[in-house]
Amino acid sequence: MPIKSAKAKGTRNEHLAVKALQDCGFDAERVFGSGAFEQQLGPNFKGDICLTTAADSFAGEVKVRARGFSTLYNWLEDGRKDFLMVRADRKEWLMVLPMDTVMRLLHADNVDPKDES
Repeated sequence: MPIKSAKAKGTRNEHLAVKALQDCGFDAERVFGSGAFEQQLGPNFKGDICLTTAADSFAGEVKVRARGFSTLYNWLEDGRKDFLMVRADRKEWLMVLPMDTVMRLLHADNVDPKDES
């Protein structure tokens, strides 16, 4: 894939990720330069996207691969699991959740991600 189209694919998917978070009720936006200007502009300019709540802000990376995450999808797509916990040796746990599961978690207790409480 030429560099120009790879960059366009990344930018397009960053916008789609922001939209998915916004559809869940989060305050999210794409970061100018995808983190390239963190040193010049400060910590609010790290990562590809920024998700903000009343209490904190979170930097996120967006990764899209044609077949790069197929094992993760296979583990989740049998319809019997809502989330996946993964960990490399001596690393912290990572949680993988489909967006519909995120929505169910948020609405389980009527949580608004923008509220502090």
